[in-house]
Amino acid sequence: MTTVIVLTVTITPLAKGEVILNEWIPMQGQLQSDCADGSAGEMVNISGELHVVLSQTVNNNIATYQYHTNANYDGVGVDTGAEYLAPGGINNTYSFQVTVGQQYEQTFVFHYNLVGKGKACNVGGHTVGHMTVNANGEVIVEFLKIMPE
Repeated sequence: MTTVIVLTVTITPLAKGEVILNEWIPMQGQLQSDCADGSAGEMVNISGELHVVLSQTVNNNIATYQYHTNANYDGVGVDTGAEYLAPGGINNTYSFQVTVGQQYEQTFVFHYNLVGKGKACNVGGHTVGHMTVNANGEVIVEFLKIMPE
């Protein structure tokens, strides 16, 4: 006697995040250049565009939001008139279980550069942070690491 076993396998593709925002936003502000003007430092006025993409995914009662930006700025030193480029980016992921109280996780990475043209100095760094909160609202993991380059 021969026994035949039939195995059925169902493959569910991973959900792809739905883009809910994709915009170029004009921005302006100031960054500090600590090495400018003979190490006296100066503020740098920056302006340009920020490209923002926000996506969301909901799977098995877990909602995930991903936020990403790319910066495209030009800058001018307030004291020296030195010219700078200021590229950078931010990646942020926020996840939470829809049915479990206050439980969530958040991770972000922020990378920045202030690139001097000509003799102007370069400044850069990145910051990484993470937080995990359990269903009781208690922070169980938290860190922030700032790394100048």
